Amino acid sequence: MGVLRLSLAVTVLLFHVGVGSSPYFRPINGESAVFCFFVISGFYMEMILAQKYTRERLGPNWVWLFYASRYLRLFPLYAIVALVVLFFGPQGSVAQMPAGFAAPGHAVTITVLRTALAAVANATLFLSNVPSVTDLWITAIWSLGVELSFYAVAPWLLRMRLGWLAAAAAIGASLQFLPYGQHAPVLFGAHFFILGALLSRYRGAITERGPFQRLWRGKWILYGLVLFLVFYSLPWDIALGPPQNHAYNFLDRTLYPLAIGLLLPFLHEATQNSGTDFFIGKLSYPFYLLQQFLVDVSAGWTSAYKTWTLVLTCVLASVVLSEIERLAIEPWRQRLGEGRKRPARGAGGKPAGSE
Repeated sequence: MGVLRLSLAVTVLLFHVGVGSSPYFRPINGESAVFCFFVISGFYMEMILAQKYTRERLGPNWVWLFYASRYLRLFPLYAIVALVVLFFGPQGSVAQMPAGFAAPGHAVTITVLRTALAAVANATLFLSNVPSVTDLWITAIWSLGVELSFYAVAPWLLRMRLGWLAAAAAIGASLQFLPYGQHAPVLFGAHFFILGALLSRYRGAITERGPFQRLWRGKWILYGLVLFLVFYSLPWDIALGPPQNHAYNFLDRTLYPLAIGLLLPFLHEATQNSGTDFFIGKLSYPFYLLQQFLVDVSAGWTSAYKTWTLVLTCVLASVVLSEIERLAIEPWRQRLGEGRKRPARGAGGKPAGSE
């Protein structure tokens, strides 16, 4: 699963660099990649809420422990990268940043509210899917706001019956076609998270039955399918309605998360005990946070090797941030998940759902 996650993060960087397609190389759209991340997130959340963060293991505070664990997964690395952006980014110092919140032509009250909302989003990640991305220090965190809104309801949502899940998915799918510009409303993307959760819930039945029951044993075949889907996309970028600014009503934004999602049960079975794949996957989040900063600071650099130099630099910086997380943050997260019973473990001895 780690190779998939890092590959998707790389395509987001390529999207922001503006890498064009060729007969041999056509990375998927950055927005499609983010939606694939939502499916992956739903897959993992179903797993850890079923096996690790439960009332039986953790007692009556299990929901708050889940919230704290997820926030510790997202916020500390974000805070480090945000400080780097504020002090070393091309937009200038911390003192100059609030000027970016101004809303020309708007009433003073609207400007104040917008500034306050943007300040909360940038300082905490909460509601970062509500302001315009132009108000965010790191534009990519709009998707983290969507993630947090899903985490807020996941302990209850993922225990609903299939009919209620289908209704929530329908709401999320309908929001994909609203002309809301650069904002992502509450429950936006719910269908992607729910798709991932259902694929996780029924992963045993998917991987052990039917003509594909042995597919997960061919790890390298799966990696080949992943790299093909991610870096040689099919021409599915067809608008399903009147295109809007930053609207997501394109066919590839729906088909790619579905295609990637169908591979997840097999990828999980094939890689769940691979330490190398786990390490690669841990790089995807810091890579995602860093990519826009590196693209911005290299804007004036022209070189035939610029794109791949950026990718390599981002990978190396992500290794450093991942080590900081492992040493300083991960022990705190592990304590949150220590229940009154021993955690369920996979065949390789790694705690189940250790995402």
